[in-house]
Amino acid sequence: MEAGAEKRIQWVDTVKGTGILLIVLALSMRPEMRDAQIWCRWIYDFICSFTMGMFFVISGYTYRLSETGRPQNRARFARKKV
Repeated sequence: MEAGAEKRIQWVDTVKGTGILLIVLALSMRPEMRDAQIWCRWIYDFICSFTMGMFFVISGYTYRLSETGRPQNRARFARKKV
């Protein structure tokens, strides 16, 4: 690793990658599919109900990390945001 290079936080990368895959899954369901199949509509609504908020929380966590330069306690971060 180069001098000054930051170490990546594995769980943040995992959450972001999972979120991206969920968004791709939701957007691959065309409106006709969602209208015809109730389970497609349910999956689409379920995925869309939390993914945008998840990306906002992760971006807030990483923004705070970039300011301080050190990881913060996840439980404390969540309590402050709630």
